[in-house]
Amino acid sequence: LTVDADALLPESYVGEVGVRLSLYKRLSSASDEAEVAELAREMEDRFGDAPPEARRLVELMRLKVELRRLRALGCEASARNVTLHLRDDTPLDPQKVTRLVSAKKSLYKVTPDMRLTRRAGDGEGMRDGLQLADRMLSELAGCLKDA
Repeated sequence: LTVDADALLPESYVGEVGVRLSLYKRLSSASDEAEVAELAREMEDRFGDAPPEARRLVELMRLKVELRRLRALGCEASARNVTLHLRDDTPLDPQKVTRLVSAKKSLYKVTPDMRLTRRAGDGEGMRDGLQLADRMLSELAGCLKDA
């Protein structure tokens, strides 16, 4: 998972190394979005309002949960494009993805090695890869086999 945004728990926010490492572990192993949200609330209760890089870490972990659900092997995200490396057993419906990719002026492309890429459209003005990845995952929700 590679993004173009600083996503971390700064020492000035969580001073103790052991506590910081524990929070990283708990966030990275969260099983669903509700668990990520609960950890974010716990951090705010314990340490106060989160600085921007800590909020981005929470967002990154929320996206990671969604990527696991899609069975993505990897993700590279920048403000210009996002690429997902999908497994063969992804729950995305190939016909729905094909329609998305082949639509007129599509922002998507797919490669034979199961890399699905979405570029930022003109005027979308994404601040970073997290925002574009979130947009992509929202759009892909309609491409799930059971959707």
